[in-house]
Amino acid sequence: MSSNADIGFAKFPWGCKIAIDNNTHWPVTAAITHERTCRCSSVGSEHRIVRDFLFNVAYEYYYKKDSRLYHSFALNEMVEAEAKRLGISLDGCLIWDYHPDCLPSQLPRRD
Repeated sequence: MSSNADIGFAKFPWGCKIAIDNNTHWPVTAAITHERTCRCSSVGSEHRIVRDFLFNVAYEYYYKKDSRLYHSFALNEMVEAEAKRLGISLDGCLIWDYHPDCLPSQLPRRD
């Protein structure tokens, strides 16, 4: 990120937010800012909220933009790299667990 001007916030419907890079839409950190009226504890742990957010960023801002360039395997690699950078686990989840339309029609053979 080049400057603070490139940092914005993604607001969650239950009343908390996460800092994001406005250019890439990826979270800056895994820290969630909670509002006083936040209801995110009813959704799950912060870890789960950030993990879910990563998969949604991949889908909304990359897959929908160009599904040929950002195919399901590329999305999984992107999300994995972001999760590693943030220090969170994906708990074995893949993009098609969240967005079934990303399920490849034919998985590659493993020799």
